[in-house]
Amino acid sequence: MSGGDGYFIGGAADAYDDILVPAIFDPWAARVAALLGEAGDTVFDIACGTGVLPPHLIDAGWMRVVGADPSASMLDRAAERTPEAEFVMGGAEDLPFADGEADAIACSFGLMFMDDPSAALAEMARVTRQGGRMVVSTWGHVDDCPGFEGIIAAIEAHSGGKATELVRTAFSMGDPDELAEIADDAGLDAVRVSLHTVDAEFDSLADIAEAYCTSLAIGDPTEAPALEAELVRTMAPWMRGDTVAFPVSGLILEARA
Repeated sequence: MSGGDGYFIGGAADAYDDILVPAIFDPWAARVAALLGEAGDTVFDIACGTGVLPPHLIDAGWMRVVGADPSASMLDRAAERTPEAEFVMGGAEDLPFADGEADAIACSFGLMFMDDPSAALAEMARVTRQGGRMVVSTWGHVDDCPGFEGIIAAIEAHSGGKATELVRTAFSMGDPDELAEIADDAGLDAVRVSLHTVDAEFDSLADIAEAYCTSLAIGDPTEAPALEAELVRTMAPWMRGDTVAFPVSGLILEARA
């Protein structure tokens, strides 16, 4: 997830990077990087967050890796993680790049938080050379991510509707036909959407509670023990001793600018 600093309180980047990245996001990063195909000169990572994808892009052989995100705290952490890459402030709907500047572009789990996804995809295409590869991932339907249903149920019981609504936004683009239509409306070529599944694994329920209480869902880390108490009830099917593991589905859009 990525967004302006208004979505996050102090320490959110730390919780995101220390807990959510290894549990959920890093397993997807290698897959997105691989789907970009043979490495070239310049690749942009849009809504880069704390910079999970750039190390994979550098390892794949890309010469110039640039991440863009509207969150200063996320960009600071991204620069610490991968000093070999470049990081710039910018939202997907108004990118600070020239037409056709990138050979390829990636956007990992950011599209569903954008005000106008079609306009964002069109802007990504603008800054990609004609025929350049674009790979964009979104989460699947929450029904296909059963462990997250348990997390949402715990947040609902603890905090009510607003926090639950914010979390559900992450799963708002889980229809492959709808995602393909948005890409078509943006003018992308050779559009293909595929369903993928990886296993998410958290070290403990306490980690889940900390992550969601130090982010856009609840925004108060002192609430973590109370949320953990709810998670004990809702996440029982996914407990493996102290750890928590469950399958997570996502869509990957492949297209050409």
